[in-house]
Amino acid sequence: MEKYQSEDFIEKYVEKVKNSVFEYRLDDIRTKINRILRKENLYFDDEAYLVLQSENKENETRVCNFFILPTHNLYIDDGERINEAGIAVELYSQFNDEKYKRIVVNLSDEAIEKGNWLTTAYIDRDFFVYKPDLYRYLRIAIKLSSRILKKEAKKVFYNDEWLEDDEAVEHISNYQYD
Repeated sequence: MEKYQSEDFIEKYVEKVKNSVFEYRLDDIRTKINRILRKENLYFDDEAYLVLQSENKENETRVCNFFILPTHNLYIDDGERINEAGIAVELYSQFNDEKYKRIVVNLSDEAIEKGNWLTTAYIDRDFFVYKPDLYRYLRIAIKLSSRILKKEAKKVFYNDEWLEDDEAVEHISNYQYD
């Protein structure tokens, strides 16, 4: 029996970010993530869209119209044990020439596997995958890009709230199993 619901993870925050702020962070992060994705023939292009490259590198297909930046590994403390449960991400999509739209959202492992987070309950309708059969590549990119996270980048869902970073790390390290 599942001890938490996908709804527990919906913690959406939307804002607009100036291009200069986003682009400053983007270059270094995109390089790190692209190194990880290279073996899967995936990469984020100069416009920060996820691209699938054919084996012979002659054809390219855009997978989605947004950039994915993992921010935290997610855990659930159900009172008996702490379980890995998903990943928190920031999604960026170009809003206009001067700004990107930024959405911060927590994704459970279940939501990532099923792809049911690509709805307006989780994200805005202007963030999308170009073709449904391309979702598997987005799922791969999300999972693999989480490798750039630092050890202390954690969030724990405990007593109906999220503990973050140092507080989450301390909670996990102090946890005693009965």
